[in-house]
Amino acid sequence: MKPDPNEPESVTCLSFDQFTEWIGEQGHPAFRAKQIFEWLYQHRAGDYSEMTNLSKKLREDLASAAPLFSSKVNTTQHSSDGTIKILIELHDGEKVETVMIPEGKRRTVCVSSQVGCGMGCVFCASGLYGMKRQLSTGEIIEQVLHIRRAMKAEERVSNIVFMGMGEPLGNYRNLDRAIRAFQADWGCGIGKRHMTVSTVGLLPRAKKLAEDHPQVTLAISLHGPNNEIRNRVVPTTPHLTVDDLIVSAREYFEATHRKPTFEYCMIGNVNSAKEHARELAFRLRDLECYVNLIPLNPVEEIPLDEPTEEEVNAFAAILRKQGIEVAVRRRRGADIDAACGQLKLKTDL
Repeated sequence: MKPDPNEPESVTCLSFDQFTEWIGEQGHPAFRAKQIFEWLYQHRAGDYSEMTNLSKKLREDLASAAPLFSSKVNTTQHSSDGTIKILIELHDGEKVETVMIPEGKRRTVCVSSQVGCGMGCVFCASGLYGMKRQLSTGEIIEQVLHIRRAMKAEERVSNIVFMGMGEPLGNYRNLDRAIRAFQADWGCGIGKRHMTVSTVGLLPRAKKLAEDHPQVTLAISLHGPNNEIRNRVVPTTPHLTVDDLIVSAREYFEATHRKPTFEYCMIGNVNSAKEHARELAFRLRDLECYVNLIPLNPVEEIPLDEPTEEEVNAFAAILRKQGIEVAVRRRRGADIDAACGQLKLKTDL
C-alpha cells in the first residue's frame, strides 16, 4: 500500500487518488475510498470499527490490510487556558509533541515536522537532543487528526502552523504533501491562507515554498537585529546574515504578495533592549512584513532570562512607531510545557 518504501504503512500516507487506486486493486468499488476518507478526515474516525456504513467483514479486512494510522497518542494534557498538548508515539518508538492553541474562535494546531531539531536555537527545548529523523507525510498529517479527537465535538481546526519540533523546510517533500492533504477537499479542507511555515533560514526552499504554495505564510526566525546577536541565538547558521533573511522575506512578498512574518524571541540581557528595537526597526523600515515578538518561555535546562513586561512593551512600541505591524505572542499552555520553545519530551512513556 505504501507509495514510498520509507514511509510507515498507513492510510494517511496516501492521497485520495492513491487510496482509490489501492481500493480498486483489492477488488472493492471506488466509492469505498470516498466513504473511508470522509470518516477519517471529516468525521474524526480513529478506527475502522467506527465506520458504520461499511460491512463488518470489510472493516475487519481493511484493519489488517490498511491501518488508518501508523502512530498513537500516548498522553493528552489540557492546560488551564484551553491549550491541549498530545504526546504521539511513532511506529519506531520515537515521540513527538503536538499542540492545539485556542484563541477566540480560532483553533490553531502547532505541528512538528521532525523528531527533535538540529537548528540549535539556544532558547528552544526541541533542539536539546538534536535531530533524530524526518517525519513521514502520514506522521505529519496524523498529528492534526489525533489532536482533533481530543478537542470538543463542536470545535474545528481553523489554522495550522508548522512551528513544532524540527525545521519544516528541512523536510520539504513531506511538508509539501502534508500541506496538500490539509488543504484538499478530500482532506481537512483548511485553506492555505490559514497555514504558516516557519524556518530559521533555508532560503532556497523558501523560494520553492513560494512557487508551490504561494498562499501559505512564511515565518522567518530572526531573533536578532544584527549578525552578532543572531549568531548567539541561532549558532548553527553563521553563514546566514540578517540581510540575507530580509532579502529572502522581500523576495517572498514579491513572489506571493503575502506579508512574511519575522519571529523574534525576546531574551533578557541578549536582544530585548530599546537599542535592539531601534536597530531592528531601521532594518525593516521599508519592508512589507509582520513582527511576532515572543517573550522567552522558561525551560529548566536552559539558563536564559525572560524579558520584563516593560521591555516587551517598549520594544513593540518602537517598532510600531516606525509603521511596522507587531504582535506579541502571549504565553499559552505554559503549565503543560506547550508554549513556544518548550516542546520537548520530558518523559519517555
